[in-house]
Amino acid sequence: MKRYIFQIFTLFTLMMLIISGCGREEPKDPTYTINRQEGVYTVDPVNMTITFQDEVYRYDIQGDAGGHDVKIIFPDGSSCWKHTQTSGQFSASSGGWSEDFVEGKYADKDVLMNIATARAPKSPKSQEDKNILLPMLLLPVGLFNLISPRTGWYLSYGWHYKDAEPSDISLTMGRLGGAFCVILSVILFFV
Repeated sequence: MKRYIFQIFTLFTLMMLIISGCGREEPKDPTYTINRQEGVYTVDPVNMTITFQDEVYRYDIQGDAGGHDVKIIFPDGSSCWKHTQTSGQFSASSGGWSEDFVEGKYADKDVLMNIATARAPKSPKSQEDKNILLPMLLLPVGLFNLISPRTGWYLSYGWHYKDAEPSDISLTMGRLGGAFCVILSVILFFV
C-alpha cells in the first residue's frame, strides 16, 4: 500500500514539474528598432534610451494606463515633458520644455515621446478586473477534500453502494486533489 502512495506522489510531483515548465530560457534582448520616415530609432527599454542618428536620448515614464508622465532628455541636457490623463475613450495632455530647449536642433520631441510610450508597460490588472468567482469556488471545495476526504468520497461515490468503504488510495487522491484546488485557487486569486 505504501508503494502505491509513493508512486502516486511521484507521479503527482512529475506532473507538477512538467506543468510548471522547468525549462530554462535564455533572456531575450529587449532592445528593438522602429522605422520611421525620417530614419531608424533604436529603443533600449532597460536603460530607457532612444538612439537616432548616433545621438542618444534618455526618457522616463511614470504612471500607468490611466495617466502617465513622459520626460525626454536630449543629448545637450535640455528636456521636454508631457502629462497625459486618460478616462475611457477620452484623453487630455499638457506638456512643456526646459528653458534651454531649442526646437529643431534634435529629433522631433513628439516623435520621441510617441516612440517612448509605444511599448511602455501597461498598468497591471486591478483587483476589480479580476474574476474571483473561480478561486472562491475552488477554495472551499479544496479545503473540504483536504480536511475530510472520507466525507467527500461518501458524497461522490459512497451513497451508490451499501456498506462501502473508501480505499486508502482513494482517500489519498482526494487529499491531493483538495491540495491542488487550494493551491490553484490561491494562485488564481493573487495573479
